[in-house]
Amino acid sequence: MRSLVVTCVPGEQETNLTAQEDDVLRPGLTAVILVWSVLVLMLTSKASAEEKSVSWPPTVIHSKIATTLGGYHSTTRGTIRLIFPHKGRWLVFRGDPDSYHFSEDGLTWTSTQAEQAGRSHLIMGDTIYSRYNVLLEGAPVWKFARFITRGRISGEHIEWEKPQALDTRVDYYPHLQQDTNGYFTMTGRTALPEGGGTQVLWTRSSRPNDISAWGPDVRYVAHTGDGRTDENSWKRIGSTVHENLVLGDGMSYAFAMMTVAGVGYLYGNLHDGTRWGDQETVLASDMSTWAGTDRRLCAAFDRETGVIHLGYVTGDGTLLYRTCRSPYGADDWSEPVRLQPFKTFTVVLSLDTSTEPAQVYVLFGKTLFENRNDLRSTYGELYLQRLAGGSWSEPVLVSEPGTEENWYPNMNEDVRHGIGILYLRGSGGALQRGKPPLDIMFASTGAPKPLP
Repeated sequence: MRSLVVTCVPGEQETNLTAQEDDVLRPGLTAVILVWSVLVLMLTSKASAEEKSVSWPPTVIHSKIATTLGGYHSTTRGTIRLIFPHKGRWLVFRGDPDSYHFSEDGLTWTSTQAEQAGRSHLIMGDTIYSRYNVLLEGAPVWKFARFITRGRISGEHIEWEKPQALDTRVDYYPHLQQDTNGYFTMTGRTALPEGGGTQVLWTRSSRPNDISAWGPDVRYVAHTGDGRTDENSWKRIGSTVHENLVLGDGMSYAFAMMTVAGVGYLYGNLHDGTRWGDQETVLASDMSTWAGTDRRLCAAFDRETGVIHLGYVTGDGTLLYRTCRSPYGADDWSEPVRLQPFKTFTVVLSLDTSTEPAQVYVLFGKTLFENRNDLRSTYGELYLQRLAGGSWSEPVLVSEPGTEENWYPNMNEDVRHGIGILYLRGSGGALQRGKPPLDIMFASTGAPKPLP
């Protein structure tokens, strides 16, 4: 590309122009200056976008937020985001006990316990909506009370309003969203009575921007996940995992990973703004059928291009990636692409939306330990990979170097202001000691860049 150099000579030479010369030269010079100004503006805008984008490979720092005594679900699933950049700080939620933490640098943390910090959160500016359950009766009944509340983020605290009880069967790991028409939506799974299996459900608020009233529970996948038949059936009934993506025009696309008649399926279905499709799309039929091996699904939606990005791990540990474009039917999905030649055990997808199309970030776990008698005990190292300009980068280690018992990661959904990764780290010999104390770790690129 040729460089354009414009020299403006002020003063005497300018005043020596004749009127005729001035009439001839000034329009041309003005045009050149205008072209140069447009080029500068374009380059500045591009540089501004690049400054927002995360540099690659990222420089990762680590900190320990807390230690939990056996809270395997402290960091839950990557499909339910627990990490948010907020006004130049990290805001992180976790369980056991239910707490939230703020950090200005990704190294030192506040700590506030709050029942509302349990599971699913939707943040818009300083307003936060939280959907959570309270356990009333444990195994084998698993009875919950269900609540939703709104809060306001103020400095390093959240001021919660009085929670509202919900009349819904959306129980385990509820996923809260708001569609483009302003309606709040929830997806989740529910256990059927007497070991009858599981179903995935969806419900929507009765009015836009209002969490006080909700419509009926709707099954968005017609199938029922296998139920318990004996004390060892947990090894083959799988875990029903779900995720809901908000598209445009009030549409949604929801996923469900579940074991049906002994086969581990990954389903997808489109809500067109009015109703769910009559038949879901089978995206995979070789998913894990072991209960507890459920951190194997995550998706993200690029609003600018209208593309759904999906990452998933099959039952044999193969990490796959595929995309879907409008009108989001079964034939609109790309063929799966395998990302790594080795076995993996978990995946989380995020986007850097400062570029168009958005850059895709894939966080995955490389399998280093696997207990064949209990596949829930599968651990390893955590790596991050990026898709930019049509090509995949080499994976970068993001778990703390020298550690190999890392799992259950979570990552902020949009990384344009920085990368934040929450995960659990074993304290050594986790396979032999059952549930040891676990460190709740945070890997990041430092303080998040403030929102514009």
